[in-house]
Amino acid sequence: MRQSFWLVIILIIGITVRVVNFGQIPPGLNQDEASIGYESFATLKYGVDRNGYKNPVVFIAYGDGQHGLYAYLSWPWIALFGLNEFSTRLTGLFLAIVSLWCFYYLIKLISNQNTALISAFLLAINPWHIIMSRWSPEFNILPAFFLFGVCLLTISLKKPLVFPIAGFFLALGFYTYGAALFFVPVTVFLLFSVVILSKKVPFVDIGIGVLVFLLISLPALLYMLINVYNYPELRTSLISIPHLTGSPRWSSISLLFQDNFLLNFFTNLISFLKLLLTTQFDGLIWNAIPEFGYLYLWSIPLMLFGLLITIKTIYLNVIKKQFNKQLIIFIWFIGAVSLGLISHVNLNRINTIYFPLIYFTAVGVVAIKNHYQQLFRFIIVLYLVFFILFTHHYFTIYPKDIGSAFFASFGQAINYATKISPQDKKLVITNHVNMPYIYVLFYKQIDPRKFANTVVYENPGADFQNVKSFDRYIFGIDPSQLDQSDTFIFHNNEEEYFNNQQFIIKRFDNFSVASKINFYEK
Repeated sequence: MRQSFWLVIILIIGITVRVVNFGQIPPGLNQDEASIGYESFATLKYGVDRNGYKNPVVFIAYGDGQHGLYAYLSWPWIALFGLNEFSTRLTGLFLAIVSLWCFYYLIKLISNQNTALISAFLLAINPWHIIMSRWSPEFNILPAFFLFGVCLLTISLKKPLVFPIAGFFLALGFYTYGAALFFVPVTVFLLFSVVILSKKVPFVDIGIGVLVFLLISLPALLYMLINVYNYPELRTSLISIPHLTGSPRWSSISLLFQDNFLLNFFTNLISFLKLLLTTQFDGLIWNAIPEFGYLYLWSIPLMLFGLLITIKTIYLNVIKKQFNKQLIIFIWFIGAVSLGLISHVNLNRINTIYFPLIYFTAVGVVAIKNHYQQLFRFIIVLYLVFFILFTHHYFTIYPKDIGSAFFASFGQAINYATKISPQDKKLVITNHVNMPYIYVLFYKQIDPRKFANTVVYENPGADFQNVKSFDRYIFGIDPSQLDQSDTFIFHNNEEEYFNNQQFIIKRFDNFSVASKINFYEK
């Protein structure tokens, strides 16, 4: 009863910090969020994406691909709430909240209730998971789906009929992020091998589970064959698998496809260890806040302590030829480390590693609890203090820092400018934004067929195709050609171009609208 009480308190804290001011913090929208949100809207309403494909397994997006599962999971929210920041981010929030309970349940299955409760507590207040749950590019959902799959796999050790369902969820990871194309098959192969060796699941159930995994994985395999070996793209009445215009994302971030592999490997190894064990920050403010890192900076000794305890426990059980369920999460950790070693490292590319690291930290904390109660209480208080400090920073200081990176107020400027600009006039928009055209598509909810029929690319066929224009929208302000339009959307550091009496300026936080039309009379 006492354990249940504390679990409810932990879940309330975890959910609250994830839902307060949701959709408003972080302010603005990342270009990957805008892209996956628009593709969800386009496929839901018009049946095709912005490149004219029917429900693609992987969207061409900017040229290097964007995996589609997040977009299709967002259909219900966009149908209910329309296309906006709130609905676009809701799938990520929902999966993050479910993960709070699922992580607790998984650790309860592989360890004990005390470790499960501490694991849930550490996840509820974890900086990485809080930040991740509140903005939603497609890659943020890979850890959640792998968690669900691993949890079901663990359940199948006592209820073998669940094994095929585990195979289904593990295979869905292929459709979340390019890096999953390496991580999922390697880690799942190891996990399935351990289950077979444990002799706890009948071969019939394992066979069905493997078959389910392979069937669900088939479109991902076809995607790789089409884009690596230049096979004809696939178009059907239900789904499509297009040729990407650029290199697939998984090949551009992987060391396996680059020259000087050994040199790059050891350089990347140093970066990987430094990122995980010291700085906990990759320079990208949307991945972590440098003062807190992904796990709170001072937690590393606890995490390493717990890792050593886990390795020792598994080793002793192997010597005795006994199966220990902790081996499941340790294999997950090994798979995530393998991905980190062969990928150019940043915090979101190795996002599959954080659940195991949080578990190892919990193991370290519980070991201290079992021997040093006063030190344990001090650690819990310290975590609560840092959680309060993190929460204060996130809700007060962080919005100002992240606002410019997420182009806050750009949507407001787009809506104002399109409102006051005549439909037969060109609208010129700054390119001081990553892929500004996607924000026009997102905020104006433009028919994807109109975009596909009118788009002009600056660099067609590139990994990241820059749009020069589509329909009446022109991207990039040339100060020598301010007579090409009556209305401009500019970044506030471009205001000097419009400091004369022929323009009326409407200012927003980071972007403004300059117009020769007196829109105050509109």
